[in-house]
Amino acid sequence: MIWLSCLLACGAPEPTAPSPSPPDAAAPAEPLSLEARVEAAMHRAAPFLADWPGELRFDAAIGLHEIREVASHPDLDRAWERARAVADHDADHLHRRFWADIEVPPTNTWVLPSEGRPKVNDVVAEALWCDRYPIREQTLAYLAGDMRDDGGYWSTHAAWSLALAHERGCLDDARFDELAAPIRADLLAHQPATLTDPSEADVDLFAERLSGLVWLGHAGPEIEESVEVLLAHQREDGGWGEPSEDVNPYFGYHAALVSSWALAEYRRAHSSGSSSTP
Repeated sequence: MIWLSCLLACGAPEPTAPSPSPPDAAAPAEPLSLEARVEAAMHRAAPFLADWPGELRFDAAIGLHEIREVASHPDLDRAWERARAVADHDADHLHRRFWADIEVPPTNTWVLPSEGRPKVNDVVAEALWCDRYPIREQTLAYLAGDMRDDGGYWSTHAAWSLALAHERGCLDDARFDELAAPIRADLLAHQPATLTDPSEADVDLFAERLSGLVWLGHAGPEIEESVEVLLAHQREDGGWGEPSEDVNPYFGYHAALVSSWALAEYRRAHSSGSSSTP
């Protein structure tokens, strides 16, 4: 009661002003931009790709070649040299044109089978070499039509093939947009808005769809949303998704490869500058 009487009689103490922050106090860090986080993710993946303990395949050389067009990192250089050494053993592979000056026989002579699908490499190769051996109308019709498989790997390779033909000047913008529309719609319809505890295989196809949409020039919010999802599921070791015991271990490498490639394609399409070595 004595304390309460004094408080009433004397009044409440004057509030004290907060102490000013010391002049050298660090300001809150600005959040990293999406572009910076994309670059950081590619750099984090680089040693994973370089030091993969298993045997590499030809596709590693293609992906790493394309990633290094956008991102610079010593470990990406190591990964590329290792992958190229494997791929160059297949000296007559039509896809070596991505990095080598080679001569090949006509690439537009394969025949669409009466049942099933042709080899996907045949379709990609015809687009890759279309400036030398013109891409056929029947191939373009197949790309935009029966090659699609509800947002699966054939759809993503249809997008890639069409983009290659456009990049090499074999399709004008109007024809490209016409053929891209159904493939783009297919990829958008099957690209989930989020991934929950994804496996490496889940991330692998998600990343390929993202690349396909970028290749086809899609500019909607789904692009950055998919990039955010991809960034959220990178592991500390640089890989992506959760490994599965019942899946070929190479899927882990491929998931990291195509995820890095998808981020590189996003960066190529949206960045105002080139990546720098850390």
